[in-house]
Order: sequence, then C-alpha cells, then structure tokens
Amino acid sequence: MPFEKRELNHVFSVFPVTLSLGETRRLYVKMENPAPSTCRLPLWEPEAYAVKVANEEFLYGSMLCIIVFNLLIYFSVRDVGYLYYIGYLAGITLLFFIDLGHGA
Repeated sequence: MPFEKRELNHVFSVFPVTLSLGETRRLYVKMENPAPSTCRLPLWEPEAYAVKVANEEFLYGSMLCIIVFNLLIYFSVRDVGYLYYIGYLAGITLLFFIDLGHGA
C-alpha cells in the first residue's frame, strides 16, 4: 500500500486488527516484492507498539547525540581515535536503522 494511503504513518505497513479474547481469525496477506525479503507478522497491543516505536526513536536520537558530542570532542582535542569511534557509532546506528526497516 502506498505510504500516503496508509491508516498509520509508519515505515512498515501497520494496520489495526480487532480480536476478542479467545477468538481465532485467519488473516491473509499478499506481498509483492521482486527482491527476496523476510515477512514478520507480529501482533501488538496499541500501547505496547507505541512504546516500541518510542524506544526505537529514543535509540536513534541518543546515538545521534553521542556522535555529535564525540565530533565536538574531536574538534577540540584533534585525537584521531575519536574519528574512529564516530565511524564505529555511525556504522552501528546505520545497521540498526537498516535492520529495523527504516533504510529500505
């Protein structure tokens, strides 16, 4: 589904499913993708999903702050070790970003 037409604005296709306690329901999902991909279909409570998204955003914001802080330290100290550390942090953050689906 195009991003503009989604009910919830998220990098993944997120949609609400209403189930009663003990109810069994069969859901069919059609995927079209020319590249090989994995398909994870977890069910979340709305509150738990909001906490998960908030934690992911906090992780990215924290990593960005750490990268900027170490960049400032590098400019004041001029120790090349800080550049290696910044590169490491940027690489790890990028891998997290791609793994969680934001870089696709």
